[in-house]
Amino acid sequence: MGDMRGWGPLVEPFRSDPGYLSLLHLGPGSAVVVRRIVQLVRTPACVTDSHVRALLAERNWRPHLVGIIAVLASPKPELFVADLWGALDNGSWVSPQLAVAPFHLDAAFAAEAKRRVSSG
Repeated sequence: MGDMRGWGPLVEPFRSDPGYLSLLHLGPGSAVVVRRIVQLVRTPACVTDSHVRALLAERNWRPHLVGIIAVLASPKPELFVADLWGALDNGSWVSPQLAVAPFHLDAAFAAEAKRRVSSG
């Protein structure tokens, strides 16, 4: 994985048990991880937009899982729509999970998805 320092407090799910991996299939312990990410994102001056963007900019799929939850927990999740599409465009093993967020956030989701599927 890349430079975890850019992830700020959102590095925590990579160092705890249960951690980020429970988010892959929303298995046992995932509610604990989701609540912790939401708590971090909603704590004033804790998680910044750049932390969330750094997770989504990674080539590795693991940070994407935490980034998706952070986006959806954000008070302004629409600010990250381009970052979500960017992660999808770059390819990710968690593309289905990534696609759920813009489906809920982007009014142009159908057109954007169709354009991407049509272009390969």
